[in-house]
Amino acid sequence: MISEKEHFDQFRRHTGMQMSRRAHLFSVRTASIALATLVVFSACSAETLFSPGGVSADWLAEVEEVEVIPVTVDVAPPELLSSLTITWANDALASGAVEPSEVLALIWAASGGKDRFVQVARSDMAVVAPNLAFPEFVPEFVAYVSSQLVFTTRTGELARGPVAAFGLWSVEPYSLSRSVGQKAVIFVHDIGDAPSFEGDLTLGCNQFQDRELSGCDPVQIGDGSGWWLSSLEGNILVWYIGTLRYEMTIRPPITRVIGEKVAASSVPLTTLFGAESNRTSDS
Repeated sequence: MISEKEHFDQFRRHTGMQMSRRAHLFSVRTASIALATLVVFSACSAETLFSPGGVSADWLAEVEEVEVIPVTVDVAPPELLSSLTITWANDALASGAVEPSEVLALIWAASGGKDRFVQVARSDMAVVAPNLAFPEFVPEFVAYVSSQLVFTTRTGELARGPVAAFGLWSVEPYSLSRSVGQKAVIFVHDIGDAPSFEGDLTLGCNQFQDRELSGCDPVQIGDGSGWWLSSLEGNILVWYIGTLRYEMTIRPPITRVIGEKVAASSVPLTTLFGAESNRTSDS
């Protein structure tokens, strides 16, 4: 007969073999699962996980394309600002009349007939001279615009040379001398017919032979012609719009480059309405 000890030893040997076999099977199964996982992960990482495009194209639904429509907005070039953001100093002087003859009569009567240059609102200027133009953009340090119509003192009728004037001020008009506060002045002359120079801008300097100048330099202003005149008064830029000749005298810190940008932005005065000025001395 088998003793209890021998029986116990046989039981231990049998149990150990079973456990060893199970451990072996577990190891094989674990290794198989790990290998399969590695294969799948490798495939994904090669084509998908490390490729954002792959994720978007293969795993995610396609995103519907949205058409973007560009919007064009008039923006002031650097060193310039919109004429609608500055204070038109004479707008409070508007006559309220709508007929050119009535506007002129009211303005001339209010002036007392003593001065050719009469301060007027831009709305009255637009009624009397609807073909007048003014720069859409002005130098960034300009805060005020003064506007004047020019009369003949003898008859009280509108003059032609000049017919209007605009002052560009860094301070409230006439609070300082022109040499300090006024940075540019634009005179507008009604010449009847704009001269033709047959494409040779240098010939345009001949129109200024009666002036005392130290220089005349042709320049392109937008799609038109212009000339820089050097005189004791300073730098004067001349350009034409229709039958009107514009002469802008600039003072520092306005440069010729800025002056040309200002002139090239000229638009009908009638378009520079519809926005209240919100510029202050602190802006």
